[in-house]
Order: sequence, then C-alpha cells, then structure tokens
Amino acid sequence: MTNSCCTHSAAAGNAPSVSDFVLQLYSSPERQNLLAAPRPPFLPEHRADALRVLSVGEERSGGLVLDALANQHDFSITFAKDFQELWVVPRAVPIQTCVLHPSLGSFELEEVCRMIRRRWPSASIVVIRDGENMLEDALFDERLHPPVAPELLHSIVLRMSAAQLDRRTRDARR
Repeated sequence: MTNSCCTHSAAAGNAPSVSDFVLQLYSSPERQNLLAAPRPPFLPEHRADALRVLSVGEERSGGLVLDALANQHDFSITFAKDFQELWVVPRAVPIQTCVLHPSLGSFELEEVCRMIRRRWPSASIVVIRDGENMLEDALFDERLHPPVAPELLHSIVLRMSAAQLDRRTRDARR
C-alpha cells in the first residue's frame, strides 16, 4: 500500500506556475490534478509566521480549504485523506488549525480528533459535519454545518490561528 499525503505552501506576490508547487506526495494522481488546478502561487519557502492548516478528508473537500485561503498572504496546507494517511504526516509539521471534512465516518472522525490532540495539542480543530452529539466537546473547537462558504471557513481559520498564537505567546511569557 502506498501512502498519500501532501503539503504545499504559498506566498503572495509571484506569478503562479506548476513548477512553483512544493509537494510531499507519496501517491494519488487525483491529488496531483487537484493541486494542479489554478490556485495562488505555491512556493518552496514560506515565512515562519505562515498560517499552517491540516485538511483531513476527501480531495474535493480539500479544495474548500484552498479556496478559503486563496487570498491569504502566506500559508501552508497539509492534506490527509483519512485516519490512515494522517499517520504519514510527520509530528514535526507545525499545525495551527485542522479542518475535518464530512467525508470522515463517525468513528474515524473521533480517532482523527484524538490523534490530532495527541500529536499537535495546541492545534485548533474545526469539524464540518451535520448531526447531533457527534463528538465530545473536548475533541473539537468549532463546528460548521455543510455547505460551508470559503469566506466563512477563512474567517474561522484566521480567528483560531490567532487565538493559538496568543496562547503560545502567553505561555512563553510564563
């Protein structure tokens, strides 16, 4: 079995081209097609203060995160299709906000949340899902009901990432 996980980064100010894409890609031609779609320019280097997002769910759901961050100055997105692919993402990849898509089953959603809380304890978790009583409150930070407008997701990701940076700053001062 091949693992498929990819990461790419973007910074504003340069013309987009396929050669600007930075991918850590372990399989999945469909994922290459998704990432080759016209998007903001993707560059190998991004600032240390770049917005870092983990998107967990099907490829088409990952496009929502790309659309939401299209006007963001500097960002890095790591994709994992499911719980199994999440194991491929190195712990060293800094994650501020995780977006979990409706394609995850109930049990898988809970396991993904628990894994994220263990691997990236300071990361905020946004769950896009319908239904009642889906998870313990401690396993996620924000819940959105589909369909989600990219603008709404953008504002929530920014708010949660800013809150995480505030927490880290307060903790560093102690």
